[in-house]
Amino acid sequence: MATMKVACRTDAGMKMARNEDAVVQIADVPLYGLADGTGGEAAGRLVVEALGAGADRLAREVRRVADDVTSVARLGVARVLEAILDDASRKLMEVGERERLPTFAASAIVATTVGPFCYVAHVGDCRAYLWRDQELRCLTTDHTLAMMQLQRGVITFNEYLTSPFRHTLSKALGLVPQVNADIAEVRWSPGDVLLLCTNGLTRVVSEERMTHALMGGDLDGSARDLVEATRQAGAPDNVSVLLLQFGEEAGSDVTEPTVPNVAEVLRAVPFFRELSEPQWLALAPYLEEATFEPGAVLYRDGDAADTLYVVASGQVRLTRDGAPLRELGPGGHCGALALTTEVRRFETATAVDRVVTLALTRARFQEAVRTKPSLGVRLTLALLAETGGELAQLRSTMLATERMLRGRS
Repeated sequence: MATMKVACRTDAGMKMARNEDAVVQIADVPLYGLADGTGGEAAGRLVVEALGAGADRLAREVRRVADDVTSVARLGVARVLEAILDDASRKLMEVGERERLPTFAASAIVATTVGPFCYVAHVGDCRAYLWRDQELRCLTTDHTLAMMQLQRGVITFNEYLTSPFRHTLSKALGLVPQVNADIAEVRWSPGDVLLLCTNGLTRVVSEERMTHALMGGDLDGSARDLVEATRQAGAPDNVSVLLLQFGEEAGSDVTEPTVPNVAEVLRAVPFFRELSEPQWLALAPYLEEATFEPGAVLYRDGDAADTLYVVASGQVRLTRDGAPLRELGPGGHCGALALTTEVRRFETATAVDRVVTLALTRARFQEAVRTKPSLGVRLTLALLAETGGELAQLRSTMLATERMLRGRS
């Protein structure tokens, strides 16, 4: 199990009569999270109770990943996190309806870890940040009306910064029974710090100020500094921060992934380039990692195809009838057409040196499109653009083959 330090601070702020935030810390699972309630203190507390009630289910899935790092097991963790947050949402709805409360809802963010994998699930405008190599990266996208407008191109980024809808939630626990939480799979490195926070921090403290607070290296001191920065800025809302610092792996049997940063790999792939970092991280658990030694064949001309391959490292040579076509290096990919329908490969792919790939099967692609609507739309649009080029290449190949056959007759 990974060694991990934890620091937490929660504060009512300077203008709120009570603290409606709630914190969950269950080290044995592990499960850590924050809930930002609205409509009364009970909202956040009920979310934390629902998280606690689902802890045993989550622990079973976490242990499964310790033995099996395939997408089946990793997606199992994601589904349990989604189910626990759905349970919390239904509980809030039940209480809100019974007590006839006009606004009874919550934002929430939770995290769990197993071996080198960290999973973050969120609904609403709580956020997760990763502090790595003296750089702060936001891993989540707020579920607000302003963010929705920005993503759809209705407003510019500058308009988003001043929008009156920046804190109007488009998704929250307690509004619907199935919230479809966003999931991120992060592959952490020793020394990384995961920051979970409620919007009481992000409303008034800049990312530059957060960075300054995290640079000291003292986790408890950083948590105190973040809350103090909020109070210095007026603290108009409750504020909670939870810091997880990952240490060296202690006797873990979890298979270490060869690809330490999936988002970095996908960023270089034209097929995935238009996705955001949270979307790359949402796609990560759907991907399978595979290593091929020099001379190994990834697939052969004529094989049935159902997988898109992305080269994470090494070189892959594509040939047809022994003749070289092209080589793929890191960021190269092949087989997008296989995600759409049953086809056959029209080239042979061979590892030139040691090659590591990330693979997306048709079944996993269809699952992502079906269960993650916003991610599915982006993937589908990218696939339409990509397959147009592959179909043109296939047509060119067929014409060349036909000319060759005519020349022989």
